[in-house]
Amino acid sequence: MHNAFIETLCKTDELKIALSQVDPANVKAHQFLCDMLNPLYAKWTTSQLAARNGVSPSALADIWRRYNLSHTMIMLAKHAPKVAEHMAKEAQYIPVVCQRCDGWGKISKTEFVEGEQAQRLEKDCPHCGGTGVYNSPGSNDARKLMYSTLGLTQNKLVVDFNLNPPAPESIIDEIERATLEPVFERIE
Repeated sequence: MHNAFIETLCKTDELKIALSQVDPANVKAHQFLCDMLNPLYAKWTTSQLAARNGVSPSALADIWRRYNLSHTMIMLAKHAPKVAEHMAKEAQYIPVVCQRCDGWGKISKTEFVEGEQAQRLEKDCPHCGGTGVYNSPGSNDARKLMYSTLGLTQNKLVVDFNLNPPAPESIIDEIERATLEPVFERIE
């Protein structure tokens, strides 16, 4: 029995890796993998082996989806420290040239006193304290995310990736269910 969906789902080597990571309680998937590795079935197509082991196209798609989700989670976790570093840098104060004194650190003022010549007074800029620069706050969004991540805020956002949902009847059922299920939950 030829199934175009199964044959085009992924490469055989990738499917073997995905099947090797399936829960051992899934006997059909493990037998399917054993048959794929068995030289006796070398000329069988993937869809023939799936049918022989009672693995439906939707079950195979679910195995492939779960494998890719776990692979994605590992990739995200691998890069999370670098993202956190960038987020922390965005949240930091940024030295900015003072616009009031144009970076000179001094402002001048001309005072007129009756009966005397006008005097030009120079004093430290009140905005930057005479340094010519001041610290501007970093990204407010980065600060909020950083504080939330560190648990310094009251409201925490939890993302539920749900790597082990019940097997869907079909990909369409899974997509429809995904649009109805909340992904984010607010913990009070």
